[in-house]
Amino acid sequence: MLWWTAFSRSWTPWLPVNVVVVEHDAGVLLVDTGQSPASLEPGYHPGGVLGWAYRRQADFDVDAADHLPARLGGIGRSVSDVDTVVLTHLHQDHAGNIGLLPHARVLVSADELALLEEKQPAAHGVMPEPSMQSPTTTSNPSDRSHCTQKSIRAAAEPSTPADGDVTAIVSPGRSGAG
Repeated sequence: MLWWTAFSRSWTPWLPVNVVVVEHDAGVLLVDTGQSPASLEPGYHPGGVLGWAYRRQADFDVDAADHLPARLGGIGRSVSDVDTVVLTHLHQDHAGNIGLLPHARVLVSADELALLEEKQPAAHGVMPEPSMQSPTTTSNPSDRSHCTQKSIRAAAEPSTPADGDVTAIVSPGRSGAG
């Protein structure tokens, strides 16, 4: 990978960074938060060889129209409408806007959350933000104390949800966790 990073002269065409909004009886669910424009600013990525690799591999363009608040506004929603966020993994293009949602309950796997405790989370593609360690983060998918009829929950194992339930199933993440 380092060889390719150093010597490649071709890249994929621009690819979208997607988030999914689910409007549910239990509230508005957001799957991932997308790339933050902050990632375009100097100093966002780590320094040294790791930072060089990030800057070489991850070239993003996030204009105002593509920022999470603008995209939510386009469907008549705002960041304050989001009740629950499910982070598929903690890479910057999936969790980059988590800081805009301090009020939301965040569901992320325990393995992904553990990457924040490592000496170099960035080595796994994780750019730690203080808000990722907020008390609203749920890392125990088997904790169902918050579940109600027609709820949004995280599950350790696949199951048949009740009619109207949304179940996020924990699976190995892309950050190298698990």
